Amino acid sequence: AGTLAGRLAARWLVTLAFGNDYAQAAPLLGWVLAALVLMLPSQVLAQAAIALNHERTVWIAYAVGLPVALAAAMTLVPGYGALGMAWSMLIGHGSVLLVLVFSLRAYFKGDATL
Repeated sequence: AGTLAGRLAARWLVTLAFGNDYAQAAPLLGWVLAALVLMLPSQVLAQAAIALNHERTVWIAYAVGLPVALAAAMTLVPGYGALGMAWSMLIGHGSVLLVLVFSLRAYFKGDATL
């Protein structure tokens, strides 16, 4: 709901925060907010992994997410500019979330033998 509200109010928010000169960047806010939707649960899962003494899982998730985000940026930014970077953030955070969910699935199923 917050992402949708942010998308709908993006132009107003960007203009309010940065002035009319930056109003053209408003469409990017929706994509950055979408990346935030993926980043927040991955941060919660990262903390859960640390609490379960699985720091290595967090390192692996970010070791996967970083090159995925960089490869996406190298591919998308030349053709799409800032929009391509916003998409790269979405892809990178999504890959971190997938690795964390996949790695912690056994614990959440009740098999605490991770």
